[in-house]
Amino acid sequence: PLSLDYKRPNEESLRAIRETREMIASGSSESYMTGRDLIEAALA
Repeated sequence: PLSLDYKRPNEESLRAIRETREMIASGSSESYMTGRDLIEAALA
């Protein structure tokens, strides 16, 4: 649901933060030099 309380992250934001921290900690994330590289990887 839409929340206008921007000071507190909603459940979706908290989940994304956790997933990002896990990727960084495990070293399983990838980085991309350009937006095009990112889009091409997503479409592959």
